[in-house]
Amino acid sequence: MKLVKQDIDNIDNWLKKIGIKYIDIRYELIDHLVTEYQQIENYPDLKGFLIERKSWCRKVAKEKEKAAHFGNMKALFRKFFWFFTSFKSLVIIILSALVLFAFEALVTDTLFKHSVFSVLFVLTFYELYLTIYSGFGNDLKKKSVSVMFLLNIFMAPQMPVYFFGQIPNSWMANPYFSLPFSLSLILLHCAALLVFYEKRRTLLKELKLLKELI
Repeated sequence: MKLVKQDIDNIDNWLKKIGIKYIDIRYELIDHLVTEYQQIENYPDLKGFLIERKSWCRKVAKEKEKAAHFGNMKALFRKFFWFFTSFKSLVIIILSALVLFAFEALVTDTLFKHSVFSVLFVLTFYELYLTIYSGFGNDLKKKSVSVMFLLNIFMAPQMPVYFFGQIPNSWMANPYFSLPFSLSLILLHCAALLVFYEKRRTLLKELKLLKELI
C-alpha cells in the first residue's frame, strides 16, 4: 500500500506534536517511516505504527541535531587545513605572510597588533551581518536545525579574537609568534565564510525541495 499525500501530512503533523519542530529532521524521519511502513506485509494502523516509534523518533531527532553541529565544525577545520594543501591558496598564504612580515618591520608592535585586530573586527562584523541577514528568512531559521547550526559556525572563529586582545605586546613583537598567529586567525575566519556560502547554497536547494514534498 502506497501512502498518499494526506498520510504524509498526517505523519508530519504528528512529528510536530511530539516536539520535532525542525523541517529537515522531520523530512528524514518521514522518509524512513514511510519506507518502513510500506515494506510491512500486513499494514498496521498508521497511528498505532507511529506511536510505537515515538521514542525512536525523538532519539534520532536529538542525534541529528548533534550531527548537524559537529558536521559543520568538521567542515570548518577541513576548509582551514585545505588552505595549506591547495597550491593556489598556499601561494596566497605565502604572499600574505611576506606582506605581513614587511608591514610589521615598518610599524610599531602596537600598531601592528591594532591593524591585525582591525582586520579581524571587520571579518567578525561581516559574519554578524550574515547571521542577521543571511538570506534564509526568519521563518526558515525557525524551521531548520541545519540553518541554526550553520550560523553557529561563526562562533568558532570569533572566540580567538577575544584572546587576541589579551596578548602582551612583547609576544606580538616576536615575528615567529605574531605572524603565524595573526595569519591563522584570519584564515580561520575566511574558512568559516567559505563553508557558510558553500553549505548555504546546498542547504537552500535541499530545503526548497523539502518544503515542496512535505
